[in-house]
Amino acid sequence: MKYSFTVETDKAETIDGALRRVKTRRELSDALGAPTRALREYASDVLRAVASENPELLVDFGDEIVDALDRPEAFTRANILLVLDSFVPRHAIIVSKAIHQLEDCLYDEESKIVRLEAFEVLCHYGATTETRSKTVWNYLSEALRCYHGDPEFTTMLNLLTEMLQGAKVSESVKEGVVRLFLFDAEQGRGILQKRAQQLIAQFPEQQKKVKVEQKAAAAKRAAAAEAARLDDDDFDDLD
Repeated sequence: MKYSFTVETDKAETIDGALRRVKTRRELSDALGAPTRALREYASDVLRAVASENPELLVDFGDEIVDALDRPEAFTRANILLVLDSFVPRHAIIVSKAIHQLEDCLYDEESKIVRLEAFEVLCHYGATTETRSKTVWNYLSEALRCYHGDPEFTTMLNLLTEMLQGAKVSESVKEGVVRLFLFDAEQGRGILQKRAQQLIAQFPEQQKKVKVEQKAAAAKRAAAAEAARLDDDDFDDLD
């Protein structure tokens, strides 16, 4: 496809054209798959600006936008994540097509920004329905375990807190949060302990359930250990 812009074209001019003409938006979406990195980055940056003004203009190009998460450069991926985030309030179905790419972005080796933006998109998506909250929790919980104590961990906790404050989070997710953060809430130190306590304090019923289960499990382990000790004593007596 021949484009009406190049990487030398003033971005403000291309943004204005994209806001007014579907032809320009189609060209930009196609350019996300261009063979040159510079053109892909240019197109993604313009589309990010368009999405910030009016994400509705890009809905028809959802497939091309999702596909762009597979581009090798972090700059393009970061811009595309912002575009996808703008789709969440009214067009979350597009984001649902990108779940596996979002999981890959959570562990992006090149860019902390990509990792955090992917986490943010998943949190916003998960806050829309109970079913979606269960879908994203599998990915969020693994990322929280992976980045526990890392510099981006605090930002991830902030994003998770925002998601949990919504009324559309499933009961299983609430319980999962308690299970994940109960140890830090009881045994952690400093700001991490405080944040963990704040997180699980939102769900007193789930906290009570988890503690009862943990107490029962501990008693079962203690009984098994005592039984094993008595067996060893019996063997000693035979000797």
